[in-house]
Amino acid sequence: MDIKEIQNLIKFVAKSGASEVKLEMEDIKITIKTGSERTEVTYSQPAPMMAAPQVLQAAPVEVPSETRKNTTTNDLADDSKYVTIKSPIIGTLYRKPSPEKPLFVEVGSVINVGDTVCIIEAMKLFNEIESEVSGTIVKILIDDSSPVEFDQPLFLVDPSRTVTIKKDRITISNGIVWTADKKTMYFIDTPTLEIKGYDYNDTTGEISNERVAVKVDSSLGFPDGMTIDEEDMLWVGMWNGNAVVRFNPITGNVDRKIEVPAHNVTS
Repeated sequence: MDIKEIQNLIKFVAKSGASEVKLEMEDIKITIKTGSERTEVTYSQPAPMMAAPQVLQAAPVEVPSETRKNTTTNDLADDSKYVTIKSPIIGTLYRKPSPEKPLFVEVGSVINVGDTVCIIEAMKLFNEIESEVSGTIVKILIDDSSPVEFDQPLFLVDPSRTVTIKKDRITISNGIVWTADKKTMYFIDTPTLEIKGYDYNDTTGEISNERVAVKVDSSLGFPDGMTIDEEDMLWVGMWNGNAVVRFNPITGNVDRKIEVPAHNVTS
């Protein structure tokens, strides 16, 4: 009996209303106990000599209120729009492929169907748990290296991928860049002769603390297209200015000006 068959058996018993079921076969013994709080499963199986890692699909199902523990009514309402990735087996969950490797996912991670979100060790097998939903991870409900139950919620995913307006009343958008540490965003609205700076949250995509980083002197032309270098300095093409100008967004000053044989420089 493979793990998929065990999963199906557990689901069947949970739906049947039976309080306890025991199954003995040549290679495995399983006891399933159901109750109002949770489903308990115990099984034994001879350790395989060699086995390849198995890939399991984690079913994206909404979390019934009765399975949520220590959760307020407001939390339930807030989470109702999300899809829950649950554990398909009993075992120990690991959020990294190995101790020195980065996490599979964290809050803010964008995932697609088939992406691995964690590993669960069960019966000496390491099973890659794949998502069956695309979206953004909004909550992580389990710690690394923690034991997990069958059907236990692991992650909440926002499947909406909605587009959110961050700034409106724009005339001509002509440049957007981020610093190397992804903590600051710069944006040009050409007719304003300003390069705006924002605090940026790379996890949520939120911007805040709008400010004028550079006020462009009209004698230089209009800022029209921008890139950022390894020192986080801003290189801007100057429409009606015959030049590319390097601005220091911290001081707001011109750092360098390179004249070019083109009147309207853009990018």
